[in-house]
Amino acid sequence: MYIMAKSKNANKENDNADARSPWKEEEDVVLVEELKIAKKAGKQAQNGWLKKVWTDCEERMKKDFPDHPKSAVQCQEHFNSTLKKNFKAVYALVTKGSGWGWDPVRKHVTATDEEHPDRLEVVGDTDVDQGNTTDIEQESPRTQTLVQTPVPSRKRTRAPSETPEPFSSASCAPKSRGNAEAGDNVADAIRGLYSVMKDEPPASVMALSTPERRKAAVELMEEDGELSETEEVLALQLFSHHKEAADTFLSTKKKTLRTAYLQAELYN
Repeated sequence: MYIMAKSKNANKENDNADARSPWKEEEDVVLVEELKIAKKAGKQAQNGWLKKVWTDCEERMKKDFPDHPKSAVQCQEHFNSTLKKNFKAVYALVTKGSGWGWDPVRKHVTATDEEHPDRLEVVGDTDVDQGNTTDIEQESPRTQTLVQTPVPSRKRTRAPSETPEPFSSASCAPKSRGNAEAGDNVADAIRGLYSVMKDEPPASVMALSTPERRKAAVELMEEDGELSETEEVLALQLFSHHKEAADTFLSTKKKTLRTAYLQAELYN
């Protein structure tokens, strides 16, 4: 009896350890890739993903990462609690942050030197325990120049004839190229996550509390940027006194339609 009880406790501890196992970047990439496949197959319901999607994700993770498998519940929780949260933070930084932008060639966030000079400084971290410097410190001057060079405008578009200047084999150490490949994987994951989330129905936030939905409606209104400052003030008052208006605005997927609805409410 003692041996059986001990065995059950050991299995329970192993299950808890698996549940706490951290997600790696390559696992995030595979998860997003599987969700993109599910989306193309029409497995995204009005209120979220179909249950089978997470089962398919579980099977894919077991196949690609047999040593660290993830359950369907883990895949769902990781997407909802971590990937979506991180994506929204990066998306807000790229689209709403003053002076910020995204360089599709170098695949990293940029900022103008006039507005955020301190953001462009490359700070090398040091591993005190191992005595090793970070990869940034080991990169060549050519690589650091590309990282530090500010982009004049985040709205600049590259002409079709332009091509990014390739790195020469002499300017990049093998480890730097490995880091660049890892950065490409992360960038691909972000783009994939955007393609998965951009059409996700707003109804998925209806499970939030009233204050949280009101906050989400305000953030969506600010992100749309279709109203004047006076109209935004009136909209804040409307959301504060009529939660139904906030819910209707938040649940309307088409931006032009929800903007027209809000203006109709303001001037009715």
